Amino acid sequence: MSPVAKIVIVFLAVVFSLKLKSPLGVSLFAGSIVLGLWLGMPLDALGYSVLVGVFDPPNLVLLLIVIMIVLLSAVMQETKQLRKLVAAIREVIRNPRFAVPTMTAIIGLLPMPGGARFSAPLVDEASRDLATDNVHRATINYWFRHIWEYWWPFYPSVILICAITGFSIGKVILVFLPASIVMVVLGYFFYLRRLPKSDTKAVSKKRGSILRFLYISRAIVVVIVLNFALVNLRGPLQAAGLPLQELPTRSPLVLALAVGIAIALWGTGLKAWAVIRMVFNNRVSMMMLTVGSILIFSQVLEDAGAIEEITNSMKGQEAPILLLAFAIPFLVSFVTGIVVAYVGIALPILYPVFVASLPQSEIVAYVFVFSVSGFIAVMLTPVHLCLILSNEYFGVKFMQVARFLILPCILSMAIYFGIFLLYRML
Repeated sequence: MSPVAKIVIVFLAVVFSLKLKSPLGVSLFAGSIVLGLWLGMPLDALGYSVLVGVFDPPNLVLLLIVIMIVLLSAVMQETKQLRKLVAAIREVIRNPRFAVPTMTAIIGLLPMPGGARFSAPLVDEASRDLATDNVHRATINYWFRHIWEYWWPFYPSVILICAITGFSIGKVILVFLPASIVMVVLGYFFYLRRLPKSDTKAVSKKRGSILRFLYISRAIVVVIVLNFALVNLRGPLQAAGLPLQELPTRSPLVLALAVGIAIALWGTGLKAWAVIRMVFNNRVSMMMLTVGSILIFSQVLEDAGAIEEITNSMKGQEAPILLLAFAIPFLVSFVTGIVVAYVGIALPILYPVFVASLPQSEIVAYVFVFSVSGFIAVMLTPVHLCLILSNEYFGVKFMQVARFLILPCILSMAIYFGIFLLYRML
């Protein structure tokens, strides 16, 4: 049986177990073990993959970032800072249908793993006056959190696309900006139009102050600005002789979050035990189990050589290039749930095929299909960290949200195919 078939069967088993109320972390961990053994990994190699999946330094940093995101949002919620922030945005953006997605879109500018968990309390607070359910809130939070990811230059996947293809940042923005516009438009028609109008008395009549909004959101603004600044300063500082290459890639985000948490705590009077309780509880423990299981699952796939085997076997088939450009990133994304994975794994293999087989004028179009296909799969997979953490916050199940994602994603891909045809003609 092919690796693709084995992965699909394990995935279906994981999804089925969710219908039986099994915790996602438990299901994914069990699926990782079964898949590793089924792919022929020796027990000692599988055990090593499990340990590396959790205790590899970059993965430990990722777990730390998730905990820090939970802590920052919990502090801001406990001290009513989120409520004040929502009120300030509602003063600036008077229509609640636009104020709600603005919350998550702002957080989307910060390329943090599990960022939808950060924006979830904001969306929850902003939609409190609207008669809608948590499934709808979770879907809006998840969808609009990712509208920038096609081209925002601080996302690692965008940087990788530039490095592998040689495209400039400006070219990537120009090529992929229409994809973001499509997401916003479809998000409005499928999600925002369904939001009921709130009681007009609940919407502030006072003209909003952008400066007041920036002050109230200072903890979040500092995280975004400081992370961007540290990421951009890292290269020059290394060139000046500082040994920053030894630090984890995401260390700027850890520092930025630490400063943001300190600012959020300043002057609140919260006791140390209250802060500790925000992190050490059953809900956060289950979240850590889920994140750890995702990391283990990805590590097992990598160590078993499953992704490379899938990619090479599909490349070896004499399939149309368009099919390869669509299918390979889609499969890699769906089984990993990580945007940077399909770019880093599949694009180095497929881009030389594009260059060797296509007219120069059509390469951009095929890179576009490659990227949007992988991204759509990331939006639909049950192992996407943002979807998992957002659903966990709102207390909803994967299938409840997924059924509202499928049609917009299908329509997005259809529109993207039209854009692909247009790019081929340019």
